Amino acid sequence: MTMMILKRPCLAAVTVVVVLFAASASMSATDTRKEAAAVTSDLNDTAWVLSELVDTALLPDSPVTLNFADGGVYGSDGCNRYRGGYRADAEGFRLIGSLAGTQMACPEPVMRQASAFIEALSSARAAQLREGRLILSDEDGRALAVLDPQDRDLHGTAWRVTGYNNGRQAVVSLLAGSTMTAKFGDDGNVVGSAGCNVYSGPYTISGRAIEIGPLLSTQEVCDQPEGVMDQEAAFLRALPQVADVRIEGDRLELRDQAGALMVTAARMTDDEGTASDPHPEDEP
Repeated sequence: MTMMILKRPCLAAVTVVVVLFAASASMSATDTRKEAAAVTSDLNDTAWVLSELVDTALLPDSPVTLNFADGGVYGSDGCNRYRGGYRADAEGFRLIGSLAGTQMACPEPVMRQASAFIEALSSARAAQLREGRLILSDEDGRALAVLDPQDRDLHGTAWRVTGYNNGRQAVVSLLAGSTMTAKFGDDGNVVGSAGCNVYSGPYTISGRAIEIGPLLSTQEVCDQPEGVMDQEAAFLRALPQVADVRIEGDRLELRDQAGALMVTAARMTDDEGTASDPHPEDEP
């Protein structure tokens, strides 16, 4: 994946002004710093989705996320992935150094929103938790962004696999014309298509820690697309190695104990989920 250093961008003028959480916007800088000091320890291992952004009307189909883990921040600006370090202490909140990110091109409105969010995150000097929401404010106490908690519950979710670890230290995309899925039931079982066969097995989860397997699968043989059986075998080897789960908006990452990426997936729509449900006679 190509990475770049994200410099602080200039905000484009916009005609729509979003009124942010009025109570926080009127806070004094002193009050802001006091609240920031009180919540710094609560940021680690939290995940958020943007709900309000100063001077910007949010786009409904380009969610922006912010995650805190192990002294770092990462997420999606609605177009590209970003990551970096942060400091949160009695003096307030700030990023450490510049953010690194991918370099995908997106439609201009999405790029403007992404630029505005990165600017707000880079300018933030306080982070407060208020009524379950995260508010990022500048040094004068003016609210720059408001974020709501992300739903990170894996139970009852369905995913379309977008990448898998091929066992050669690489995560690769699926073969054209093939589909793999994973549905994590409320009953503690995961079931899905491995590309040719249907697989299923138990899973247990506690926080971000997860165990999957042992897995069973049907025993069909498919010859199209070419290589689908090798792909299936690699995917079914990757799943039981998973030890860490990260849900970020509509994106799922499954990693092993060392942090290596094993599976990536996108949340399925209701229509996708219904169409891909295994038939009872197909389940192992």
